[in-house]
Order: sequence, then C-alpha cells, then structure tokens
Amino acid sequence: MTIKNKEVQKWLKKEQTSIGFKIALAEQTIIDCIFAAMDETSTSKAELARRSGVSRKTIERILSAGDSPTVATLTRLLDAMKYKLEAKVL
Repeated sequence: MTIKNKEVQKWLKKEQTSIGFKIALAEQTIIDCIFAAMDETSTSKAELARRSGVSRKTIERILSAGDSPTVATLTRLLDAMKYKLEAKVL
C-alpha cells in the first residue's frame, strides 16, 4: 500500500516509534502466536481453557485484544499446547 498524503506519512512515521505503537504491535504478535499454536494443534478455545486452567472468557478477551495476558497466563496457555515462551531483548 502506498500512502500519498505527506501528513499521513509523517504521522505514521512518528507513530511507529511511539511506545504505544510498539506495545500494540507486541500484543498483536502474541495474539497471532496463540492463534497459530491453536491452529497447529487443532485446539479450540474450550479445549485450551480446560487444559490451561485459564477461563474461556479470559482467553476470548485476550484473543480479541481486549486483555493483555500476563507472562504467567501466556505461559499456561502455551504450555497447554506443548509450546514454550521464549523472550529476547534486542
């Protein structure tokens, strides 16, 4: 997609360096990883809730970007699908 409006281009460039943008991008990446793991393991939200001990309502809020999971919750979700959480500071 090409953005032609110079003001929009300037705003977007500024936004991409903001902490809010970086947090939103990290949260979306986490959500995408959970969905990918669910897809690869054929795990439904109900099954993930059962295996992880995290309520289905909480899982639905996380996957709809309504809640940011704690590291503990994210670890429980991933463990339930035989994945591990790995973090890297760049």
